[in-house]
This record gives sequence, C-alpha cells and structure tokens, in this order.
Amino acid sequence: MENPPVVGEALLKSLIVSCYAHWEGFYNDCANAFLDAASSSGRAAREISPRLLVGVFSKNFARLRDMNHSRKAQRDFVDQLNLNEGFSTFDKSCVLARSNLNFEALSYNYTLIGMDVGHIQPFRLKLDKEIVGYRHELAHGGEIDMAEVDMASHVAVVDGIMRIVAGDFQAKIISIDA
Repeated sequence: MENPPVVGEALLKSLIVSCYAHWEGFYNDCANAFLDAASSSGRAAREISPRLLVGVFSKNFARLRDMNHSRKAQRDFVDQLNLNEGFSTFDKSCVLARSNLNFEALSYNYTLIGMDVGHIQPFRLKLDKEIVGYRHELAHGGEIDMAEVDMASHVAVVDGIMRIVAGDFQAKIISIDA
C-alpha cells in the first residue's frame, strides 16, 4: 500500500499542538530537574537566586492577600519571613509552566531562577506567534492557514529553543554546587 501523497491538515494541526505540548513539558522537566538539584544542595533558596524567595513565601503571600493586606496581616507576614528557608516548602508552581509558555512567562521564570533570557530573544516572535500562538488558536477552535505554515521550520524552532533551555538549566544546575 502506498503512502498518501499529501499529509492531511488534521495531521499538521496535531503536529503543531504536539510541538507546543513537547515544549511546555520539556521546560517543566528542566525546571523540575533544577528544583530537585537545588533542594538536594541543602542551600537556602535565596543563595541560589534571591528571587526564588517568591516560591518560599508563596503561601504567605496568599495569606496576606486573603486578609486584605491589613496591617496585622502585614506584620504577621514579616514575622513569618525566613530568609534562610530551603526548598522543603517551596511552591514549584512559581517557576513551572502552567499554560501558554510564551516569551513573557519564560522571561519571568528565568528571572526568578536567576538565568538570563537574552539569548532566547531572537526566538521571541517565533515563540509567541507560532509555537504558542498557533497552539492557542487551534486549541480554542480557531483556524490557521496551514499552507502558510512551514512545518519543518516550526519543528526546528521548537527544537532549537529546547536545546538553548536545556543548556541554560544545565549551566544553572552546575552552578548550584560551584
């Protein structure tokens, strides 16, 4: 039996959605590997990156908000601060992708972790408009002119960004014990 001469539009659309899912899942795998290494180091979160205190204080922020940022809540918040806290109570969700891992979300997460997102900047439009944008459009019932999509390029961009992210996380993990 011969292979069909043309790949169906549904298959191309599923490839777009799969590429995004792979991108988001890969990022989360890298972030989890980093958090595991950080936790195993026994170091305080702020020693690895001061902004990781966001994950340490996440529950305290919620309590502060729930009490309408009252003066008492503010005082209690300060009383509960532990700048030497490790990762035992760390809220991983602050650095994991939740959905739509676009350049803005990636930049935010990189900043918390203490990594520079600058060398991903050249991929910003591809990340936002194609990897995330196409997936978002398809996932919410929209249409994309598949004749305009270069699937080989799309897959190559996702692969390239993931390779950069892998290198960034590897370097950050190595720096934990340095």
